[in-house]
Amino acid sequence: MSENGRIFLGKTTTTNQIASTVDEFYFWIKEDAEVQPYDFVTAIDGNFYSIGTVVEIANYTDAMSHLSNRIISDIPGGPLLDRLSTTVAKVDVFYSYQIKEGKKQEKIYPVESGVDVFVSTKEEILEALNAGQSQNQYFPAGIISRSIGEEVIVPLQPEYLVGPEAGHMNVSGISGLATKTSYMMFLLYTINKKYPDKYINIIFNVKSADLMNIDVKSDDLDEDDKKIYKLIFGDEIFRNGSLEPFNNVQYYQPRGENGNPLSYSNRRGIIYAFQLSDVYQDLDLLFSDVRDEYHTAESFARFVARDWNEKSNCWEIRGISQRGRGNNQLFSKDISTWKELLDLLDNFTDEISRIYGLALSTVSRIKRELGRLTESPIFVSQRNRNEVFLREVIRNSTPGQTIVIDIAKLKKPEQTFVVGEVFRELGNILNLETEENHRNAIIVVDELNTLAPAKQESPLKEQLIEIARKGRSNGFIIFGAEQFASEVDNQIIGNSSLRVLGRTSAMEISSSAYSNYSRQEKNTIMMLRKGEMLISYPTFRSNVKIRFPKPPYKILGRNR
Repeated sequence: MSENGRIFLGKTTTTNQIASTVDEFYFWIKEDAEVQPYDFVTAIDGNFYSIGTVVEIANYTDAMSHLSNRIISDIPGGPLLDRLSTTVAKVDVFYSYQIKEGKKQEKIYPVESGVDVFVSTKEEILEALNAGQSQNQYFPAGIISRSIGEEVIVPLQPEYLVGPEAGHMNVSGISGLATKTSYMMFLLYTINKKYPDKYINIIFNVKSADLMNIDVKSDDLDEDDKKIYKLIFGDEIFRNGSLEPFNNVQYYQPRGENGNPLSYSNRRGIIYAFQLSDVYQDLDLLFSDVRDEYHTAESFARFVARDWNEKSNCWEIRGISQRGRGNNQLFSKDISTWKELLDLLDNFTDEISRIYGLALSTVSRIKRELGRLTESPIFVSQRNRNEVFLREVIRNSTPGQTIVIDIAKLKKPEQTFVVGEVFRELGNILNLETEENHRNAIIVVDELNTLAPAKQESPLKEQLIEIARKGRSNGFIIFGAEQFASEVDNQIIGNSSLRVLGRTSAMEISSSAYSNYSRQEKNTIMMLRKGEMLISYPTFRSNVKIRFPKPPYKILGRNR
């Protein structure tokens, strides 16, 4: 211990080859001190304070080589001399300031050699994370566990997560079953606790029945989880004996055979389905996974949207067809259902080819693709009165509402289409929004590598990028996740202000998507455990390792 009860760790050190800078400093660690990577420490030089986090710990001796150590260890009776040895920690600086006339003023200046280093206080850590700005409102991102000292909540300044300064979160890693999703849902839960009636939550259930019980209390929280929740929200969070899950939740499930829900969940939600008149303008989304080098499928989708008569609610095909030489006839057809569309392409290939200038082989190919893509029972001739159109659900949603859209049991092209429909509606709301009808929404979606792949263009990817670029200034925020960030488009990753990494493989972390991370940080990422994440944020000068609890709702068959 040192004066004022602070825990002394060592003194800063510089050499003629290794200097301290405004971004980093080094200190030797005294023999009995406890220091671990990502611990926060404070160097104090009079009225000058420099706060940072330990990123690397190394041991040095006066040996010129490993060989000399090997030789002296073999001498009978023990080595002839004791090596001089010390352990040195490298620190990334978060924030530095001086106290002048009783006030703290930021001072960007390197720490000199021989300055005392202490365990940071809770107040100093918060000051470093907030870059000296006092924050009354914040979102808790998790907690910092320290070798010495109490655990500290990691605060996120709202304007950098949900706009307008910056926005969006991206989570990647192979930490284990549902870890990435659990973190997104934990942060969503804390945001909703802070602002219960501000955001519309739109959640895609992508895997099994993971997110189909978010309004059911968890029976899997251990004492460590409860401790974290109490630290964040206070003891009153458990005033009813257990943690309250999400509320005001409505589940939407795809239509299956005979009108039953196509879902891994046993619960019965509201069924959604699509008739042709719902999505005649969105056939390009249906073709998202179809190879279309010459944009012929895209052209066909535009023709349908252009010639759709909204009054009669059908595709009106009018034109001159030719049956035999010189035998021109007026061709007229009205198409309003998926079956009529497929029959048209099957029986009137020549007419469609001539009227719309499409090759016969193109019309046949479009028919084959449409037949394959619409064979799912979610595509119906007519929705019954108990079935809904998802875009209308999104259009009519209100703040404080949580919408869970189940797509887990759908095939990949159908999942892509459903997600695309939701994001297209969000794009429309974004473009038509005024101050009077402004709404805020947070969209939670996993498997971004299949929805916005790095090396493939699609209408859905365009919708996602549009929300990623414009959404932060309008309150539409994406919480996205994937196993491999290298497989996701750079604009999605680059527009995410909060980047969260769980355990990641060595092969993945060697890709360019992780070029901003140091060697030490990459090693840390490869060794993260469940419930641990490494996060970067605009107000943090370096990355922070955090812990978070299991979600407050029931997770079927999963530990996190």
